[in-house]
Amino acid sequence: MTKEERANKWFHNVAEAEAISLQTKMDICNRAATRIVIIFLALFFAEFIVLFMMDDGETLNRVADFINNMAEGSHTKARYKGIALAGVLMCAPLLIVPAVAAITYKNMYIKAEAAKVLAATNNISQTAQHNLVEAKQGQSAQAQLSQEKLSSDFLKNEYSDWTMDIDGKAQKSLSIAELKHQLASILNGATDFMVLDSTEPIQIKQSGRVCNFAQICQDEDPDYYHFELGTSFAEQKNQNNKSNQDNGIVVYGRNGLNKVEVYTLLQKLLDHRIVPNLQEWEIVVDMQIEHYTEVEAYAAIVQLMTKDATAISNLQACFESPQQYFNAHEEQFDDRGISSSDEPSTIKWLAIVDELMAQDEVVELDWKTEQEEFFEQVKPLASKQGLELQLDWLKEDGDIPIWCAVLDKKWSEKKSCVGAMDIYSDSYVLFICQREVLQQLVALGNKVGHRFDLATNM
Repeated sequence: MTKEERANKWFHNVAEAEAISLQTKMDICNRAATRIVIIFLALFFAEFIVLFMMDDGETLNRVADFINNMAEGSHTKARYKGIALAGVLMCAPLLIVPAVAAITYKNMYIKAEAAKVLAATNNISQTAQHNLVEAKQGQSAQAQLSQEKLSSDFLKNEYSDWTMDIDGKAQKSLSIAELKHQLASILNGATDFMVLDSTEPIQIKQSGRVCNFAQICQDEDPDYYHFELGTSFAEQKNQNNKSNQDNGIVVYGRNGLNKVEVYTLLQKLLDHRIVPNLQEWEIVVDMQIEHYTEVEAYAAIVQLMTKDATAISNLQACFESPQQYFNAHEEQFDDRGISSSDEPSTIKWLAIVDELMAQDEVVELDWKTEQEEFFEQVKPLASKQGLELQLDWLKEDGDIPIWCAVLDKKWSEKKSCVGAMDIYSDSYVLFICQREVLQQLVALGNKVGHRFDLATNM
């Protein structure tokens, strides 16, 4: 019988034994076994001592003489078995009391130890449940205090430089009382959306863009909000002093915001005219890309990926006349299996790869690339971006998507990542950029019918 089988057998009649782990049962059984052996042997030898004291060992001497007499004669296996059986039968009366006592003690001990374990488990569960309830109550109270504090922290009761639009119905000014009411209505489904327009757009630092409006609606999860911020290029004046604002609006969105987070965003916008860092927000709408021609979209891709004047000039010529560019670079296209009959978009896409490789802005790696080669190829790209890269970050038995996922995590605080261009082969074309830049490249790639993505997704 194994220890596991013994544990299950000994606990068979113990109430709620299924709540005790097998390992705990085995530990209790080990302790019980040690104790019952001691009890059995102690009682057994005690009986011998009592017999010896009762008649000065006469009974024991008779038993010994009987067994010795049986042992005389032939020495066969059958005779030895008979002697052993006779010895056991003669000692059997002395085994009854120790056996009964040991079994009784075992059952009592196991039930007592099981009761202790179950009681301790129940206490722990009750304590954990109590602590969880207290923690939830504390969090709830803290959240309520935070919300009350936030709702009272607005500097004004009404903002005349902002207008509010509720489900398409405009209001002349923004009232905080109405704002709080509409936020509650959004969560309970009475209001679909709320738009806040600023009469004076908020400057977004170091971007040349401004924030024009905020829109709030219910998230896919009805307990949370979806928050959007609309941006555009800063307004400029032409020679006739008329507005010449770029039509390229970019709307950023964020999901899963609770009431406290929404209040915080609104306070920063209304009271301090501060726009949050939008690099971590999703681009919901990009009007400037939607209005690009194909040539403009290709040019925008290049502008995001390199500042080298030669590469920009060569690629601009390719975008305007892909066939002429192909004729001038026929050998390099032939190495890729591309002919003049291939689509112009293919020529333009691969021209970007080749021109950027010539400027060490991207690297092209075979899917079977090993760890050290990957490190040697990507290290210069990382250094150019001011990013650290160590060989021991990369597992030797990994591959390019796995290694790129590691780098994305290592560089997450600097909001950098490893991007890739899909050239529809078994090679990886890799580059390093800011995540916000990659979002723009993805949108531009969709515009021209090609794919940018995180390298780890390729």
